[in-house]
Amino acid sequence: MVDIKVLDFPILSSCNLKCDNCSSYSNLSVNGTVQTAEQAKTDLTNWKPYINPIRLQVLGGEPLLHKEIKDIIRIAREIYPDTDLRMYTNGLLLKRHKDIKETLKKYNCMMVISVHSVDERYKKILLENLYEFLDGDVKIEKTSKSVVSFGKVFRKQGIDIELRDMISSWSRVYKKGIKPYNSDYKKAHEVCRWTHCTQLYQGKLWKCTQTAFFDDLMRRINNHEDWEQYKDKYTSLKHDDSQEIKDKWFSEFLSPEPICAMCREDINDMIVNKNVW
Repeated sequence: MVDIKVLDFPILSSCNLKCDNCSSYSNLSVNGTVQTAEQAKTDLTNWKPYINPIRLQVLGGEPLLHKEIKDIIRIAREIYPDTDLRMYTNGLLLKRHKDIKETLKKYNCMMVISVHSVDERYKKILLENLYEFLDGDVKIEKTSKSVVSFGKVFRKQGIDIELRDMISSWSRVYKKGIKPYNSDYKKAHEVCRWTHCTQLYQGKLWKCTQTAFFDDLMRRINNHEDWEQYKDKYTSLKHDDSQEIKDKWFSEFLSPEPICAMCREDINDMIVNKNVW
């Protein structure tokens, strides 16, 4: 059994925003795999004998666009009863999904809201959704420390809610023209903020979001020649791979690997107040 510090579980790539340099390429309208509740149960169950996710994060795209989001949260909690379970959302659809409060409360699932912009229209929509979702009680009273420096956690109606400032904490994931950085892979790994976040996507484990969604991106863009060198540079892990393959994969998944060269090596290569529409 291997402890996984953070297991990201993307359930769809569709999103109601188009944030610059979205790590799952939702801004590019990639046609990613939609995780059904039935498949989620299969995938999480298949991996239960092998991994122990300390934190399990249900992600998108935008999870509130998924018709089975409540079932997926329930399944995740039932299979991993002791994990720190979280659902990530941009918060702009909350007033349409007030019924998810009972699910979050019942299954002890934190809701993490990513705040993406200072755009006035964006702020107005977000505040309207928070106000209605919380029945008018939007006073923020910090109750516990966030796991990140740009987060603030509070508790409302029996639900732990975190607001994350992603306005100035947004890393570029490709160069202009949707091209890889071709960095020094060790330097790229050194500045990566999410080296501890393993992906469970299409039933397999991946080093990061960019490796998990690589094939989806290739189906969306035309400049394949820019990415050709990375096509066969990485192998994900299947639950039924041999123990020898598993041991080797887990010995390397937190370390720099050549595939990391796709990403930036300059720690200052960030986007401040990105476009979201």
